[in-house]
Amino acid sequence: MSVVLERLAITKALDALRLREPKEKKAPRSKSPEPRLRPLELKDIEQVAAIYAHYVADGVATFDEVVPDLEAWSGKAGSIVARGLPFLVVEVGDRVVGFAYASL
Repeated sequence: MSVVLERLAITKALDALRLREPKEKKAPRSKSPEPRLRPLELKDIEQVAAIYAHYVADGVATFDEVVPDLEAWSGKAGSIVARGLPFLVVEVGDRVVGFAYASL
């Protein structure tokens, strides 16, 4: 009878320990929209120009020393797309946060 009671006590103690173990928590999902890669649209030129302007003024990722204006960006984008090359933007929500294009 004492062996049965000991096993019962051990079982209860193990059950109590299992209840105290932290349950695995799932990482909270971000409420921000997912990034979306898509082809450039005419409405994106201003945001692309603003992104690039930052790197001309404050970075070392370009050899440009003067920020290209919107007309220059429109011409460049038109030329790239007319040659059948990709000009892509990354959009989060309604904001362009990055871009990439191919050139020859």
